[in-house]
Amino acid sequence: MTIDTNPIADGNAAMANANAANPAENTHTTNATSATTLLNGTGLPAEGSTNPTPTRLIDDSGAFTEGWLDRLPPEFNDSKQILGQFKDALGMAKTLVSQQRLLGKKTDAVPVPGDKSSPEEWTDFHRRLGVPESPEPYKTARPSTLPEGTEWNDQIAAKTGEIAHQAGITPKQWQAVLNSFGELEAQSQAAAEQKHAQERQESLKQLSQEWGEKFDVNMSKATRLVQLGGGDINDIGLASPGMVKMLARIADTLSDDKMVTSDLSATMMVGKARAMDIMRNPDNPMHKRYQSGDREVANLVTDLLKA
Repeated sequence: MTIDTNPIADGNAAMANANAANPAENTHTTNATSATTLLNGTGLPAEGSTNPTPTRLIDDSGAFTEGWLDRLPPEFNDSKQILGQFKDALGMAKTLVSQQRLLGKKTDAVPVPGDKSSPEEWTDFHRRLGVPESPEPYKTARPSTLPEGTEWNDQIAAKTGEIAHQAGITPKQWQAVLNSFGELEAQSQAAAEQKHAQERQESLKQLSQEWGEKFDVNMSKATRLVQLGGGDINDIGLASPGMVKMLARIADTLSDDKMVTSDLSATMMVGKARAMDIMRNPDNPMHKRYQSGDREVANLVTDLLKA
């Protein structure tokens, strides 16, 4: 005769008898049995079921069986909504591992102080973020994108650097702010230069229409007059046609042979006197170009002789 022996079933039956005899003393045994049942892929009978045989929670593919939540022990009743998100044991395992790793990272997180936090707590928070104790690195920081030749006020920069330090801004963040300022300043200067160039072209076009053939001569007069004062007509008058015309009229009040100092005679002479100086004076900056046949200088001399 063959005896069919199931050691797990016999063990569970024995454990159940022991629990019935001493329920208070064997509460931990009952909990252990429930845990073992879950690990073995089985659950408790569904509520209201007349079949005392446990039903599997997980099938051979690892997926949870239909109605598995209802076969869990009572201690999971409040967690069914969470557990119901999982379709199989593998997905549940992946989520568990991911959450444990995230929990480990959160232990290294820097807690953000609140409105009721003390100054010491805020200071500690800023130090952990990388804000140094001294504001000196902020005072000497400069934009790396500042256009060449742009004036930088060190006193204002030092004061704003102190404010940035007090506000808890890190040196790296403050440098990013300064670089953004430099970029904005570069864009502003480029826009101003573009506007100035456009106004200059419009001014020259207007003067060319008004002066006609005398445009080069009158422009030369105005330019020389500005040079006499040590200026550059590109910076002073070309954006304003009225200013250029006024300079040309002032130059007309000077006689053709009138000169200022000997050093500026080549730049201040107008009309025929200037034309003759270009042709004959080796020290005139345009003399060599005229002698070499430069068309631009030759045309200027011709216009000056006609003036």
